[in-house]
Amino acid sequence: LNEKGWVRALCSDNFLYIGVEMEDSDVVNQGRFHQSHLYKMGDTIELFFKPSTDTYYWEMYGSPQGLKTTFFYPSRSYVFLPESELPVPEFEVKTHIDGSFNNWQIEDKGWSIEFKLPLHTFEQYGAKFRTGEVWEFLIARQNYSRRLARKELSTVPPIAESDFHFIEQYGKVVIR
Repeated sequence: LNEKGWVRALCSDNFLYIGVEMEDSDVVNQGRFHQSHLYKMGDTIELFFKPSTDTYYWEMYGSPQGLKTTFFYPSRSYVFLPESELPVPEFEVKTHIDGSFNNWQIEDKGWSIEFKLPLHTFEQYGAKFRTGEVWEFLIARQNYSRRLARKELSTVPPIAESDFHFIEQYGKVVIR
């Protein structure tokens, strides 16, 4: 990994908080709207959450300028169907950029993002995000930079294939 990152998570009675801090020499994202394919537009953090006992899962994005997107898939076979994009992103993101933004001529230090995710989002189809329940997850970074030979992908947990919808690679977490 050329530019490192750190992930932290915390859960309260009503929210899941995910924080990501990243080294980034060129903070860039050319997205202009919420609920768009931000990973095609520059630096993006992607969160994937799936109950272990069912096929459905969420994909949630955040970008350096604070844009956000939610996709919901009843199963992996629904990926990229138009209705997957209908959910409105009700979660919050807060970002901080250490350097410039969308200026490839200036070397940046990095950026960070915090997600505040309401637990009722995950529970609306029957699964519980409560003590003792097992969920599967993937936290992914798309790092664009003029100082890298190509876009750099990184994940927690590490995965063997760069397919973020290959749910067999997701990590498992027991809610406490």
